[in-house]
Amino acid sequence: MPRHAWWLLSCLVLAAWMLVAPALGSAAPNAAPLLALTDTPSPPATPTNRTPPTNTPVTPTSTATRGTLTPTNTPVTTPPTKTPPPKHESTPTPTPPPTPTPPPTGDPNLHKSVDPSSGFPGDKITFTIVARNDSSIPATDVVVDDSIPGVFEITGASTSQGTVDVNGQHIHAVIGTIPPGGAVTIRITTVIRADALPGQVDNVAVMTTTTPGDNPGNNTSIVTVTIPGPPPPARLPRTGVAAPWLVLPTLLAFAALVAGLALRARRRA
Repeated sequence: MPRHAWWLLSCLVLAAWMLVAPALGSAAPNAAPLLALTDTPSPPATPTNRTPPTNTPVTPTSTATRGTLTPTNTPVTTPPTKTPPPKHESTPTPTPPPTPTPPPTGDPNLHKSVDPSSGFPGDKITFTIVARNDSSIPATDVVVDDSIPGVFEITGASTSQGTVDVNGQHIHAVIGTIPPGGAVTIRITTVIRADALPGQVDNVAVMTTTTPGDNPGNNTSIVTVTIPGPPPPARLPRTGVAAPWLVLPTLLAFAALVAGLALRARRRA
């Protein structure tokens, strides 16, 4: 073919391609271009290492096309929520408020005795009163009162602590404070009057105090004195009766006389 004819044919083919290429580009974008005028040998295909298929199932999904919102069919699996184990937290125990300590209390007591517990008119009788504090706090404002019955004549009164006053038959002792473990002794000496009638006479002593917690039940003490009556008159010795020291010699003399008579009678026989 002449050279100009080849050139003309090439121009015709180029013009035809320019007309047809846009249509082919929209219909077959992946088609091979027709501009190649020479056959170029293709390189040998390189073997590709294909990844072996896995056994993991693939859930097909529906993809929205052209602006249409289509819900997917992919199931959503919510993994189970693991609840953490409860924490064993030690709950602080509330501390109770301190219990108020009650104030200490005391309980002084009174004890009265008499010596002797019985007597005839004219006999001496002594009353002893002991105020004792066995508690751990002092006994405060201790006062002892004792009204002595009229059958007894008061001859004296004394106290180991404080003061004591005698007003007729009434004894009033102001002791004051007795320390813990302390004791106060009051003594009253009397004589049974000559005109006292036989019988039993009671005598009561009473103690008062301002000690906190004092129990009035042991602040009173009582004693009883028995008066049998006037003593019997003294007995005089009997007259006409031999003295006791003469009895034995008389018996011995009588025994000797009997023995002598018996011996003499035997000799005569």
